[in-house]
Amino acid sequence: MNPLALLLLLQEPAAESRPASAPTAAWPALPLREKEAAQEAIFGLKRAKTEDRVKVLSEQLRRLGKSGVPVLFEGLRKSEGDARTRIESLLEELTGPEDAVVLSTHFTERDPVARLWAVKRAASFGERAIAPKFEKLLGDPDPEVAFAAALGCCRAGSFASFDHLKKIADRDWLARGRAIREALAGVRGPEAVERLRPDLNSDNAAAKVVALRLLSGAGPPTAIPLVTRYLESPDLRLKLEAVNALRGMLDDAPPLDKPSSFDLIEEVNRWRSRLSGSKPGKP
Repeated sequence: MNPLALLLLLQEPAAESRPASAPTAAWPALPLREKEAAQEAIFGLKRAKTEDRVKVLSEQLRRLGKSGVPVLFEGLRKSEGDARTRIESLLEELTGPEDAVVLSTHFTERDPVARLWAVKRAASFGERAIAPKFEKLLGDPDPEVAFAAALGCCRAGSFASFDHLKKIADRDWLARGRAIREALAGVRGPEAVERLRPDLNSDNAAAKVVALRLLSGAGPPTAIPLVTRYLESPDLRLKLEAVNALRGMLDDAPPLDKPSSFDLIEEVNRWRSRLSGSKPGKP
């Protein structure tokens, strides 16, 4: 069998599996006395001056489990600095994939801090049931909310934000690239390839660069032939993005960060050898 065909066969990814945890319909109720104690603990946590005090109060709130989440959301509102970090850390501990739907009820929070956290946390789970809620936030006036929603769409298998992420990949890849690549795993497959094919075949070098960047997260191994031709490009940008696309598609490896021309050519040669069926060291 042709070595490249064998590589494609062996490395075709399986469909993404979803967490098996039972979904949360609503946060568990917290008795009034415990709620008041939790509010006092949050007040103290925000102002704690020592690590020991932070640990004691955090543990007190942690013991409430998911019933403490609504009170922590109250505390998150209008918080900043260390106070915000402490509360967000606890919320991350107490919420998981099974909470994606109930977290989406917080998308209408009036407080921008609490609202952004809810969108970002829910977006990290890839819950397909709330994809329409992310789609409604794509035009949000808060650019951070809009970006988190765009990631949530992709993670949840929706292509509604694909063109939006292409624009971000063009202008802000250095800062946003990692998050975009991870989210694109939710739409990895033939449809993503077909959406990027026109740009890969265009005469616009910038469009090709963006398409290769997105393939690093959304491209299945079957798209390798669309990428390998750019290993031979005289344009070093295209060489680099082709290498990075292959690293993401086949090894789930991070992109090279500003390699020297010599190091880039070495990587190109390694990939040529690997895809031709020889046995070089793994790039």
